Amino acid sequence: MAATDRPVLAFKQGLAGLFKSEKLADFTIVCGPHTFRVHKAILCALTKYFDALPNFAEGAQNSIELKAVGSGDGDDEACDDPEAVKLMVHFFYHLDYSADALAIAPSPPTVDNAFGGVTTSYKGKKKKRIVTHGWGESVDDAPTAPTSPSTDGNMLMHAKVFAAAVKYRVPALKDLAAEKFAAAVAINFNHASFAEAARIAYTTTPEDMREIRDQVVEVIHANAELLMKHDVMEVVHGDSNLSCELLRKAHGMSAVAVGEEDREDVEIALQRLRQDISGVLP
Repeated sequence: MAATDRPVLAFKQGLAGLFKSEKLADFTIVCGPHTFRVHKAILCALTKYFDALPNFAEGAQNSIELKAVGSGDGDDEACDDPEAVKLMVHFFYHLDYSADALAIAPSPPTVDNAFGGVTTSYKGKKKKRIVTHGWGESVDDAPTAPTSPSTDGNMLMHAKVFAAAVKYRVPALKDLAAEKFAAAVAINFNHASFAEAARIAYTTTPEDMREIRDQVVEVIHANAELLMKHDVMEVVHGDSNLSCELLRKAHGMSAVAVGEEDREDVEIALQRLRQDISGVLP
């Protein structure tokens, strides 16, 4: 270990020790089954949300209760995942976090036609089938949806931690969660939890927080077989922003409009779409 790294390591060890001992703790965070005794100074150094608490009743009471998902108290989309909050608090004292990989038994792969064609189930390797698509074309040897990996590489929890970091304005955690999410999705995008991770990315964060949204769009665009999965298609169908961004990517445009220079790309995409439609309509 380099001599310059020792002070940093000592500081991290000191923070971890404070968290474990709760010595001098002067604030309490409650979320679902979890209660955390923490230190205002540390929270204020890492998050602007808690830095502003002295201006509110919670600051005077030295405690705050964060509404947990599934508590029945309010809209779940506006509530917090208790495990994500637990990892956020862990980050305050360790400047990192790790989560248990989620294992979900893979479901049988299915082909889901987004344009109203036949839905066909496949088993095993690629088999010769005829799939009639809504555009009026028939395709032999339709590809099967790949087998789901045994774990999700924590992608679902990374998405939840990212959402918590955005909500509670913890920029360092936001960047870290986005990096971990990107690494997990790149390897485990065929896991059954990808659809839920995509839903979280598009329903629990503001539209201008692009980090994990961009990852979702890039992965689906690069791996079209994901659109053969019913759960993924439900998310795509249910979110107009995601649908629009995938359409833009499919036509060679950026997922999100970037200003006046984007108009030419839009015109090109519309011309391609008109040509596609004219080719299949009588």
